[in-house]
Amino acid sequence: LLRVGSTLFNREELLGRTIDSINLGSMFKRIFNWIIAVDDEATPAHNLLDWYRRAIPYSLSKLKVPVILTVGVFVSAFIVGYIFSQQPQWRIPLPESQTYDSVSDTFAFITQQSLKPASVAFIIWQNGRVLLLALILSIFSLGVAAFVIPPAVYAILGFLLGQLLLAGYDLALFLAAIVPHGIVEIPMIILATAAMFRLGAISTRPPQGMTVGQAWTMALGDTIKLAIGVIIPMMFVAAILEAYVTPLIVSQIVR
Repeated sequence: LLRVGSTLFNREELLGRTIDSINLGSMFKRIFNWIIAVDDEATPAHNLLDWYRRAIPYSLSKLKVPVILTVGVFVSAFIVGYIFSQQPQWRIPLPESQTYDSVSDTFAFITQQSLKPASVAFIIWQNGRVLLLALILSIFSLGVAAFVIPPAVYAILGFLLGQLLLAGYDLALFLAAIVPHGIVEIPMIILATAAMFRLGAISTRPPQGMTVGQAWTMALGDTIKLAIGVIIPMMFVAAILEAYVTPLIVSQIVR
């Protein structure tokens, strides 16, 4: 708390933020400069290929520690959810030892409903609004919200896994429902969460030689860059897999 307070409220930083507020007219230009930057000097990418070849890896390299923290939080949330599922008072009364034949009709209906373009749009909307909410809250919570909202999804997954295993369902059914689209969606959410955390937390410890405002502008540019170049494309791919591939694999498992 002392370090955060001294960073946020020392005289030099306050003066720097005052100067930043005077230059609000150039704020969007500075953000754009960081969106296309390929190095710490904000050198712009020459073209789209150069942007993907140098600018994206440059921003990804700043997320090494946030990604490690994010993976740790997600794994912990999953384990906590699973532990809760083993408590008798939290057990859901699922039909025990239900055969695949008895649920095949249900999954056939779900598959028919999923294999529609509208399902892709719905999945993108659901994932997008959750990440957007987490992003907004992370900005105002110094990154804390990034480790509250997205990890809740994995706590629920851990809880559901425990419930299904207790009811006698095969682990293959759970994996079939998660892995096909999860191979894209999970890394996407990890990257998004790590970027949110960095954006919110960077004001507590800006890079040496930067004011809080300058550091936050750089982090926002990096976040937008990764959203446009990596996260949103991965979100579309994951939604297509979830709507068209996952239901087919699950239906094959339950037959």
